Amino acid sequence: MNAVQDALEILFTVPLLFVIPGYALVKSRLFKARRSSWISRVVLVIALSAGVASLAALSYGEMGYLRIWLLDLTLAVFSLAVWLVFGRTRVPVFEKRPRPIEAVVVIALCVLSILLFFRPFEYIAGDGDPGYYFNSGYHIAETGAVNITDEAATRMDDVELKTFYDNGIAGFIPFHLRSRQTGKTQPQLYDMLPVWIGIFILLFGKSGGLYVVPLFALFSVLAFFALARRFTGVFGAACGALLFCLVFPQAYFARMPVSEMFCQFLVLAALLFFSEFLAEECPLSGLACAVSVTVAASVRPEALILFLPLLTVMAARLFRRRYRVGDYVTVNSLLAGMAFVWLYVMAAEYHYVRRNARKLFEALGTTTGGMTTFMGLWLAATGIALAVFNLPWINKRLCGIWSRFEGRMGEKRFWDLRVLKGALASLTLLSFVYFYFITPAWASSVASPRNFFFYTSEYFGGVAVFVFVAGLCWLLFDADDAGFSFVVTSSLILYGLVFSEAVGTRGWQPWLSRRFMVVTIPMLMLGFAFLAGRLWDSKKPFLRATALLGAACFVVLFCFFLAPFAGHVEYKGIDRQYRELAEKVDGDVVIFTDPFVGEAVGIPLRYQYGVDARRAWDLNDTATFRDIVRGYVEEGREVLIETGGLTYANARPDFSEVLDLEKAFDYEVKFPRTSKSYKVRPWATGTERHDLTFFKVQP
Repeated sequence: MNAVQDALEILFTVPLLFVIPGYALVKSRLFKARRSSWISRVVLVIALSAGVASLAALSYGEMGYLRIWLLDLTLAVFSLAVWLVFGRTRVPVFEKRPRPIEAVVVIALCVLSILLFFRPFEYIAGDGDPGYYFNSGYHIAETGAVNITDEAATRMDDVELKTFYDNGIAGFIPFHLRSRQTGKTQPQLYDMLPVWIGIFILLFGKSGGLYVVPLFALFSVLAFFALARRFTGVFGAACGALLFCLVFPQAYFARMPVSEMFCQFLVLAALLFFSEFLAEECPLSGLACAVSVTVAASVRPEALILFLPLLTVMAARLFRRRYRVGDYVTVNSLLAGMAFVWLYVMAAEYHYVRRNARKLFEALGTTTGGMTTFMGLWLAATGIALAVFNLPWINKRLCGIWSRFEGRMGEKRFWDLRVLKGALASLTLLSFVYFYFITPAWASSVASPRNFFFYTSEYFGGVAVFVFVAGLCWLLFDADDAGFSFVVTSSLILYGLVFSEAVGTRGWQPWLSRRFMVVTIPMLMLGFAFLAGRLWDSKKPFLRATALLGAACFVVLFCFFLAPFAGHVEYKGIDRQYRELAEKVDGDVVIFTDPFVGEAVGIPLRYQYGVDARRAWDLNDTATFRDIVRGYVEEGREVLIETGGLTYANARPDFSEVLDLEKAFDYEVKFPRTSKSYKVRPWATGTERHDLTFFKVQP
C-alpha cells in the first residue's frame, strides 16, 4: 500500500514541479511569442514551472513548513489562478512541429546526457560544498525546515560551548549556531539546492536526492540547444550542444550536488527568454526571464550580477521610447525579483554574503558597515528604479533629455547598433585575452585565483579556447539586438573579474573550474555552435569540411579527458560505510578532532543517522574536558574520541596521558576520488583512505 501511495505521490507531484504551472502560463493570454521554436517552448514550460516551485519551496523551507502536500496544493492553486485570471487561448502550445532531423538531434542529446550525467557521485559525506548541500537537504526532508534545532546546545554551559563550538558559533563548518537559547543552527550556504534535494529525497528516497543536479544538467542541455537554435541552424546547434555535453567540467559537475549546475540552467533559460523578449516583446518571455534570474540569484549569490545588465538594457529601451506592455511586465518582474532576493539575503544569508564579499564591503567601509551600506544601496536602487520605470512624468523627462542628447550628437552617434555590437565583440575578445594571458602573469602563487581561467581553458585545448571565443565574438556582432550582446559581454566580464580576484576561488582543479560553469563555459560553447553553423550554412565544401573537422577534433579531445570518468563514481560505497559506523556508535557521544574527518564523517553521522557527533575545537583544558565526559557518563552515554587531529583542537601534549583513553575500535573509510592538481589536466582517479581509531574516554 505504501508503494502505491508513493507512486501516486510521484505521479501527482512531478508534473506540478516541472510542467503544469508553466503550461498554464504558456496557454494564457500572456504568451505572444508566436515565432518561438518548439524546443524553446519546452524550456519555457520547464523553467516557469521549476521557477514557481523553487520560490514556493524555498519560502516554505525557510519558514519550516516544507511539505509535499503543501507544495502540491500551492502549485495547483497557482495554475488554477493563472487560468482564471489570464484565461486560455486555443492556440496549441506547439504550433510548429519540429523537423524530423531536429527532433532526432534533441532525443540523441537527451540520451547522451542521461548516459553521462545520471551516474551521480555518492557525495553524502560532509566533505566540501556538495556534502554540505546534501546533508542540509536530508535534514530538510526529515524536518521540513532549512534551519536546524540543536537541543544539545541549549543545555551547554560556556566551557562546554567553547569546547565544541568555535567562537560559540561554528559547530561544524558551515553549520553555525545562531541562537543559544533556542539551539537554532543555520547552514551558511544558499538553501535553494538543499530544498530541491529534500524534495527529491521525499519523493524518491535518499539516493533520489543525488539526481537533482543531473536532471537540471539535462535541462541545461535543452536550454543550450534552444538558445543556439535561435542564432544558427540545426547543424551548428547540434555541434555546440554535443560539445557542451562532452566537455569535462560539464560532465563532471553534472554528477555531484553543486549549485553552479543548477544555476547554469536558470541563467541559460534567462538568456533564451530575454533574447525572445527583445525579438517579439512577449510579456511571458520577459516574466520568465525575471523568474529565472530571481531563482538563479537565490541559488548562487553571484547570479545577482545579471540584474545589472538586464535592467540597463531595459533602461535603454525606455530612453528610446520603445516601451510596451511587455516592457513593463519584464522590468517590474525584475525589480520584484531583486526585492525578493534582498529579503532572502536579509532573512537567511546575511552572514554568508558578508563573509564571502568582504573585499567589496571593505571598499565601502568595514566589513560590517560595508555590508549595511551595500544592502541599503540595493534597496534604495530598487525603489528608485521602480519609480523611474513606472512614473510617467519621470519617463517623459528622461526621454526628453535623451532625445536632446541624440539631437546634439547628430550623425556622430556612437550608439549606432553595428558600432555598439562591434565594440562589445571587441571588448569580449580583449577580456578573454586579459584572463588568459595577463592575469596569470600577475598571479602571486600557483593557487592564485588569477590562474584559474588559464587552467580551465586546458579543457578546451589550451590556446584553442580562442576558437570558441572567435565564434562568440562573431555571434555578438551578428546578433539582431545589441541588448543581448550587451548582457552577454557584461556578464562574462563581471563574472571573470569577480572570480579572478575572489579569495574563495582558491583551490584545486578540477574543483575550481566549476566557477565558470554558470556563464563562461556555456557562452564559449554557444560561440562554437554559431561558428560551426555559419561555416556549414555557407554551403561551400571547403568551409563545411572545416566545420566537420573542427567539431570532430574537439569531440576527440573532450572524449580523451572524459574517458577515464565514463564509469567512475566518486565516493562510491561511502553510504554503506557510514551506516556501519553509525551502528557501532549508536547512543554514544562521538568526538572528532581532525577537521577533515570532523566534517566528512561527523556531519553525515549527525544529520543523517542521528548520532551525537561533534567536532572538538578546544581541548586545552583537560580537567574541564574530564568533567564534561563525566557528565555524559552519568547520563548513561559513553564518549568516543577520534584523536587523529589533536593538534587542531589545541590539545595539550600530554592529553592522552592525563585522560584515561581505552582503545575502542579501528575503522577505515575509503572511497574512489579524482586526483587533484593545479596545472595538470586531471584525468587520473584513485582511492582515498582514512584510518580512524576511536578511543573510549574514561572519566
